[in-house]
Amino acid sequence: MSMSSSATYKFQVEAWTNPGDYLVILGSVPELGSWNFEKALKLQTNGERYPLWWTEQVDMGPLGADVEYKYIMVRSDGGVEWEASHSQVNRSVKVAPGSITVHDFIFGKIQPCAFGFHDPPLKQMVPEAPPGKLKIAVLGSSVACGCNAWELQGWACLLGNALREKYGHVLVNCSESGASTRRSLERFDQAVASLKPNIVIISLSLGNEGFFHCPPEDREKLKQGFEMGIEKLVSETKRIGAQPMITGPYPNGDANAETYSMLKDTERKLRKLGEPMIQWRDAVDNGQGRWKDGIFTDSAHPNTEGHRLMFQCIDLSIFENFPSINGESR
Repeated sequence: MSMSSSATYKFQVEAWTNPGDYLVILGSVPELGSWNFEKALKLQTNGERYPLWWTEQVDMGPLGADVEYKYIMVRSDGGVEWEASHSQVNRSVKVAPGSITVHDFIFGKIQPCAFGFHDPPLKQMVPEAPPGKLKIAVLGSSVACGCNAWELQGWACLLGNALREKYGHVLVNCSESGASTRRSLERFDQAVASLKPNIVIISLSLGNEGFFHCPPEDREKLKQGFEMGIEKLVSETKRIGAQPMITGPYPNGDANAETYSMLKDTERKLRKLGEPMIQWRDAVDNGQGRWKDGIFTDSAHPNTEGHRLMFQCIDLSIFENFPSINGESR
């Protein structure tokens, strides 16, 4: 797929304002005013999308350039409020080709990693694996989709790139944002079986089962339902002649002592299924079931750095001499 040699960015952020207030963006490049307030770009909102504010498309400068910027709230009385005015830290992005929406979450809360996605989305190609190479399907939810990583290049995307470069294998991401085990079972034949993969990486979250926000008395039932759902997905994977690979539960910013203990118990039970398992906790867990500082954007999703750490948990060598190549027994 060809990639544009130009870059157009739309910047957006959530901000709660009073009548008559508005937002502007000001940054280090001419396209964002070169830190000259008189040249700042005004954002817009409307009744349907408020508190989201956004710019028009901005033709950005040279590809690869680093851009720093901040949002400023202009009050109805003419006063101005720079976000994070107490801090010397600015927001920053790198200019990449294509049409990208940069989502900056909340005014005043500067994230350590930028999040931007192609808009419209890039179409995912589904190539055939070359002779003697593997086709690997990833069946997961929003984290497996790459949510909140720059250009959605999350751990699964990084894995696909590495496997292609190192071994010539093909990875297809079949994940769906918000997917539960039940939803994944419903779409298994259409999304996974039709690909005829050699390996299926099953990477789902207890969060999408409602586990972290349900009444405490419902947690055990939801936990058991998740474990049974994973076990059924393992069985479905074997039914189509593919090798299942499971990922362990990953952190959640809403975890507490009880849910963390239950997460670890789920991980132990999944390990007893006897399938290859990717374990995230040592790399991204703060020891209390929540994400480590600096590697998340919200309670459910890692940022670009968090996705990088998750990718580094994967031992690529397990894909090197996998016994399903060329129709050999799995």
